Amino acid sequence: MLAYLIIQYVVIQGAILFLIVKFLREMHFTSPLPTAVRYAFPELQFCRPFEAQKTLIGAAFVLMLGSITVVMFIMGYLAHQKHRGLRSELLRVFYKDGITYFICLSIMTSVNVFITFAAPKDLQFLFLEMEVALHGILSTRMILHLRKADAQAFGHDSFEDLQQRGGMQMSSLRFEPHPQDTQSSAPAVETSP
Repeated sequence: MLAYLIIQYVVIQGAILFLIVKFLREMHFTSPLPTAVRYAFPELQFCRPFEAQKTLIGAAFVLMLGSITVVMFIMGYLAHQKHRGLRSELLRVFYKDGITYFICLSIMTSVNVFITFAAPKDLQFLFLEMEVALHGILSTRMILHLRKADAQAFGHDSFEDLQQRGGMQMSSLRFEPHPQDTQSSAPAVETSP
């Protein structure tokens, strides 16, 4: 199974990289405010892709959707066949959040495939940034839930208790004024997570 996943990753990611590089080489950007592109807020002008071969990026989204689907089925199979009898909170959180993560990403990728092929040019990249942000949000959410389940498995009620595990304090953030900021002479503020 591991060998298959490694091969799938290398092949799919290589094909996606090839398609995206070819897409980027053929892409042209808009001038600040062309008449063909409608901006919701004209005062917020920015450079965005306008002329591009949408079949290349659409094919990359289709490959990503296929890869996500295969990995989701493999994860479901492993959860059902190998880990069904285990009563681990960590595994429960992993599979619950993992399935939620894959379903959300599959929906967003499907929306991006549809928009790429069906939407007008000025709406072609409408949900691209949202999908990228959703990757980070869901990954972080999953990691925090796994840390919480791990802390509870060791009898800790909160992240503060988790910090004291092994007698080691987690590092804190230290905010200091920017060196170029000469107007503010505020002392550094120290916070802990």
